[in-house]
Amino acid sequence: MARWTLPLIVLAALVLRVVTGLGQSFWYDEVFTYRVVEPGLGGLVDRAGDFETTPPLYYALIALWRDAFGVSELALRVPSAIFGAGTVWLTACAARRLVDVRAGWWAAALVAVSPLLVWLGQDARAYSLGTCAAAGLVWATVTWLRASEEAVEGEALTPAAPSWVPWAVFASIALATHYSTWPFVGVAGVVLLAFDRVHEARRLVPALAVPALVAAAHVPFLRGQLAGARAEWIGTIGFGERLRFIPKQLAIGFEAPLDELLAVVVLVIFVGAIVLALRTSARRTSAALLVLAVGTLLISFVSAKGGGPDLFITRSFAPLVPVLAVVVAGGLTAARMSASAARRLVPALGLIALLAMSFASISASLDSEMRRPDWRGAVEAIPDEGKNRFVSPSMQAEVVRHYRSDAECGPCAGTDTVDVLVGNIISGGERAHAPARLDSNLGVLRRTAVRRRGGVDVARYQLAAPTAQLTDLVITTPGYARIP
Repeated sequence: MARWTLPLIVLAALVLRVVTGLGQSFWYDEVFTYRVVEPGLGGLVDRAGDFETTPPLYYALIALWRDAFGVSELALRVPSAIFGAGTVWLTACAARRLVDVRAGWWAAALVAVSPLLVWLGQDARAYSLGTCAAAGLVWATVTWLRASEEAVEGEALTPAAPSWVPWAVFASIALATHYSTWPFVGVAGVVLLAFDRVHEARRLVPALAVPALVAAAHVPFLRGQLAGARAEWIGTIGFGERLRFIPKQLAIGFEAPLDELLAVVVLVIFVGAIVLALRTSARRTSAALLVLAVGTLLISFVSAKGGGPDLFITRSFAPLVPVLAVVVAGGLTAARMSASAARRLVPALGLIALLAMSFASISASLDSEMRRPDWRGAVEAIPDEGKNRFVSPSMQAEVVRHYRSDAECGPCAGTDTVDVLVGNIISGGERAHAPARLDSNLGVLRRTAVRRRGGVDVARYQLAAPTAQLTDLVITTPGYARIP
């Protein structure tokens, strides 16, 4: 049975990501994935430069996938679920190399049910591939550092230096997938130099040089994308608010029932396990992984506050989940060696953390108010009659037009109704609802009907006269701007 434990965890992770994502409509960012890959490989690099703020590798892979499986929501999301399953496998390999097979099982389980990684594994975006590459880099780093420790301390009878190729390959894939992984890869290189106890130049030089060349090749592409200022929306979110939410969301995802309580429980258990991991024989490598996590956060913080690219949001730190899972798994496994009550208590606490994370992952995926907003269902609920149709926030019109080209139109004369779709950009935070009244150039419009479709309100308002020209409409819900 033991030989099947890891494959079963990986399979469960894949099924969890695919099944819980079924039926969810595209959200704003995913529509741009569709726009980049739908025409195929021809001109893909130019479209990625026009629409996105990420390198083109992910889109090239999805464009090849699209040729075989199409561009439906499910078809475009399955690769992310596969990358998520790969993350589980690679994280388990890292924990097994750090401690033992049981640590690998713990790490695999933690990543398999991680609410943040489950969400990203349902998403037709580059984050899941980037996290998978980061997990591979964690495995390569652990393998490298443990081998150097064994060589110096004489623990291995025939210490064999690992090849530099896996480290360079995974680092290069991470760099070519998403710019949010660049601080992670950079800090991983520093960790390798600082904690490697052998320092063989014939391995270190090519391992670091290959990713450096990959990064340099992407700089012109990055400059062009930064000029588009498409990531400036991140800076509109208060920095204090982001700092407050990142630990919670790394532990328990964007949103879940009792999420604050669950986050406290999970984080306390994780801290205790990390303390135990730093008391084991693998404490040097465990400390190196913690330096990798903290260093990534610090570099991103300095960049955001120092005038550099601001990618300081939770999704950018998804690669830290495999890092923490490996260290936590080491601590949970270390308790088995204790003769005290901790031998039973610590694994029990680990199981509680797994149950809390599983509950958060499944409940958030099943609750229509916590899933991605159902813009497809909202579009289907729009009445056919009427000409004045608007969307709030206005950027969500991109999603609405994806499902129905004439779903947003106006202002128009000759109709006495206004239909407004109001919803969140993505789950998490304050619920968006259609207000009972709207202000316009024609005075106050009162709501006459409203239907809720998976986090989106489809509301109808009455105009005073069918011949009046509606030229200006203001949504009064806090946090949502003027609709032109």
